[in-house]
Amino acid sequence: MTAVLSLTSASSDLLYYFEEVWSAGFAPYNGNGAFDNPTSSTHTNWGAGNTADYGVVLEGSPLDYAQGGLAGTNDLDTMEFGTGYSYNTASGSSLTGVDLSIDFGGAAPTGTFNEAIYSLSHGGALEGGTFFGQSFDGLYDYFAEVGTAQNGTSSADALYSFEGNDVLTGNGGLDSFIFDLSGAGLLDTAFSVIGDDTIADFNYAAGEGIVIGLNNAAYDTYAEIIAATSNTASGAVIDLGSYGSITLTGVTVANLSASNFEFV
Repeated sequence: MTAVLSLTSASSDLLYYFEEVWSAGFAPYNGNGAFDNPTSSTHTNWGAGNTADYGVVLEGSPLDYAQGGLAGTNDLDTMEFGTGYSYNTASGSSLTGVDLSIDFGGAAPTGTFNEAIYSLSHGGALEGGTFFGQSFDGLYDYFAEVGTAQNGTSSADALYSFEGNDVLTGNGGLDSFIFDLSGAGLLDTAFSVIGDDTIADFNYAAGEGIVIGLNNAAYDTYAEIIAATSNTASGAVIDLGSYGSITLTGVTVANLSASNFEFV
């Protein structure tokens, strides 16, 4: 099930929010988090964070933890990142300010997700980490596994391609769509591919931008990008070879100009 990310004004630059805002604010926390009603055998809520500070809350039905992570029979509903974290033994974890909401659509947890949650609760390690001498996946690895649908705000947003197949929707404002293997310099470890991605509402006429950074001389100029772009029934498709592709829904090659692209 694709992870659906709904941005707010606080997370309108998605990767900057993850790396420089939430993770930085969450970093003092290092633990396993807490479930609601610890005397119960199953739970619907898990959270981690510092009281009145940044935190993360996961909702599911049920959330049943076994050694090694959540059992495969669980349903993952939503995960929220934000501020004003608190925990109550009976009702569980909550946030007073939700900066970013992720809808998992009731998916069952995978091994990647379980490792990502462990990494996340230990210092906000979104890119994974090494614990007990073992390498653990991070939330970005889970995004690569299931793909994302990112929904922006009515203002300017910066939406990012992860390694899976992503559908990016700006929803108004002058948005930037970033296909940069180093995550615009915000990642400690670079992505290796962008997957087969779609920009659902690219407003070329308003001057929205596509940022491309593939560390490859074959795709680092407008002329090379246009040469790799063709018209299809779905829209203009930029074929980036082994890196993946970008489909611009409802757009033709003739609609595009050099001003719509930035190379980093």
